[in-house]
This record gives sequence, structure tokens and C-alpha cells, in this order.
Amino acid sequence: MRLDAAGDLVLLDDQDRSIWNADAIDDGIRMLAAAEHTLQHLGAPPGPYLPQAQIAAEHATAPTAEAENFARIADLYAR
Repeated sequence: MRLDAAGDLVLLDDQDRSIWNADAIDDGIRMLAAAEHTLQHLGAPPGPYLPQAQIAAEHATAPTAEAENFARIADLYAR
């Protein structure tokens, strides 16, 4: 959740993505890829947190709100 200087919520579409922590996002993407690989290798079903992480990754890796893959996000929510 992002807040402005007055403590008000800043919606995702209005956030300045250039100030997001790129290193933390990269770490998260690597951990997500490792989890996906492990689940696939084990043939294990994904739990409820995998789609949540995938949704977060879609939001976090898009350079702008307009560039987000909303069809994929909707599909992940449907799971």
C-alpha cells in the first residue's frame, strides 16, 4: 500500500513506479520462478499463495498501469 505525504492512499494507477524498489521486485520475481519450478518438478498443486504472487508480479513488472496484462490478472483471480 502506498500513501502520500498527507497519509492518503495512492491508487496503483497513480503511483510513481520509478521509485519502487527494483531490487526487491527482482528478488520476488526470482523467488516466484523458483517456486513455480519446484511445484512443476514435484507435480504438486499450487496453493492459494501462488496466484497471489503471480498477480503481484504482473503489477510489479509492468512499466505502467496501462501495460499490465489484465487478461492474465483476471485469469489468476479466477483461480
